[in-house]
Amino acid sequence: MVMPNSVSAMPPGADPAGARYETYIVALPDPATLRCLAWWPATGLVMADAMHDDGTPVEIAPRHVLAEHVRLAAGAGLLPVTDPVGYLAEIEAAWRRRDGVAAAAGYTEDAVLVYGNAQTRTGEALRQWPQQWFDFAPDLRITKTFRSFAGDCLASEWESTYTHPVSGETVHERGAEFFFIRIDGKVYRHHMFEHTWLDDQQEQAWPAI
Repeated sequence: MVMPNSVSAMPPGADPAGARYETYIVALPDPATLRCLAWWPATGLVMADAMHDDGTPVEIAPRHVLAEHVRLAAGAGLLPVTDPVGYLAEIEAAWRRRDGVAAAAGYTEDAVLVYGNAQTRTGEALRQWPQQWFDFAPDLRITKTFRSFAGDCLASEWESTYTHPVSGETVHERGAEFFFIRIDGKVYRHHMFEHTWLDDQQEQAWPAI
């Protein structure tokens, strides 16, 4: 795709060398960004990089600016969150395979988990928390759904079921959680809100986020 960048004309009496110029911007598709549009059947969306007609990138184009910032951050050993959906999917994958080490590795050393009635976990207690859950509920089944990402906060919902190890009853949980993420890609604060019910109980209404 080729788009005109600018066309201008000099007023009478101006330098003829600059009387007229015309340049073009080439939109170079990035196949890795291909996505199906849920609201438009048989249609896909592909992001593109803005390039000058001589093959050089348009320096002020958002994708180029982002790529440069990611490159600079990587050089400093940092990992900006540029794909929050994929970031959440990695967290979900660790919980689905009940990998306590991977689930705990996503927190900073000074991270705080806030849950229940203003209960908190920090330090080693927080890092042991995922594996304690997996030991308590070895048949845990969980899904996480991305809702939004703004500033350093990723918002999601989760649903899970497991068998209570004492009563043998099936426990259902649904909740909302907020991950506050530092520039190194690790969570420094994690808020969770949930409600729980059994098979013979009615699920409470839960406002979507």
